Amino acid sequence: MLTGKVIQLLEGMDLISQDNSSDVFVCFRAVQTNGHKVLKYGQTVALETQDVQTFAGY
Repeated sequence: MLTGKVIQLLEGMDLISQDNSSDVFVCFRAVQTNGHKVLKYGQTVALETQDVQTFAGY
């Protein structure tokens, strides 16, 4: 379970949540599935290196 608060909207994404334990932001895209909006996938962004890692399953 991710903790944190919504920081800002990112282009193409629905929300960004900051992990309280580190300078990592997780941004999710909500996808319409069968009439329901679910968090389908997202990206983790490490602020120190600006690396972006894409993951599925959300």
